[in-house]
Amino acid sequence: DALYEKIHTGVDLIYRPYETMFMKKVKAHGGKTMNGLKMLLYQGIIAYELWNKCEVSEETAAHILQKMKEEMGNQAEGNIDWIQVNRKARRVEIYHKR
Repeated sequence: DALYEKIHTGVDLIYRPYETMFMKKVKAHGGKTMNGLKMLLYQGIIAYELWNKCEVSEETAAHILQKMKEEMGNQAEGNIDWIQVNRKARRVEIYHKR
């Protein structure tokens, strides 16, 4: 436990589970934590922008991140297969594994 008292900010690059034991211990000792969900999102956004020669706004990215968090909270096992921004329909589509 002495180790966790020394950690100001703990980063665990996985995103499932949303909060790992490491993150829980850091928080319990007063530290801040972050998982890898934003990294996953922005890797996808960068690829999408490169392939489609467009830009995804920060507002859209924030909306997608919120949807991802909601889905992860509602799905104990987490069954998001992939997420797509439908620009024409101006919505985020979330596809689930079957």
